[in-house]
Amino acid sequence: FIIRSDAATKRRKKIYREDKEKLTRDGDIGIHDSTEHPPDTVNERLIYSRAWELASKLKPIYWIVWRLYYGRDMQEVKIAKELNITRQAVNHRLQKARESVGKSLRREGYDYE
Repeated sequence: FIIRSDAATKRRKKIYREDKEKLTRDGDIGIHDSTEHPPDTVNERLIYSRAWELASKLKPIYWIVWRLYYGRDMQEVKIAKELNITRQAVNHRLQKARESVGKSLRREGYDYE
């Protein structure tokens, strides 16, 4: 099943709106003035977006925990109660998900911290 993330949807809409405003104002997303985000922020957005795409391909036990933790900003304890598992299991699943997404990002050549 899919858990919808209101927070992630709002972030995506905000990013889309900001990028659209930049395009209409500058005509090109590569042109930046002092009031706009520096290019590294745009790069961080690309990495964030790609991480979510890769995370959506995780096994369901990891994907659900990822969505609750990052998408809904739930704490590990609350996720554990919701899924009726231990907090350690939640932590373990998050670690495995991060490792998997991180490996995939590095394989694709993304540099991040």
